Amino acid sequence: DGDLRRALMREDFDLNDAAIKYATLKPKELNDKEMLAIDALALIERHKIQLLAVVENGVPVGVLHIHDLANLGL
Repeated sequence: DGDLRRALMREDFDLNDAAIKYATLKPKELNDKEMLAIDALALIERHKIQLLAVVENGVPVGVLHIHDLANLGL
């Protein structure tokens, strides 16, 4: 949803454009099975994003949202 919010702020935004024009084509990934939750949160905060694509062997398998980490008390 960050891509959409940023797109809405652009002067050249057009509701008739395809969403792909504004999408992040290479999202940040979580591909380390050993990464601690606190380190995932640090990655999210460092890149000022709300979620990480969870990837195993190059295949997307899920999403880790900042709210998931907040629910853990981080």
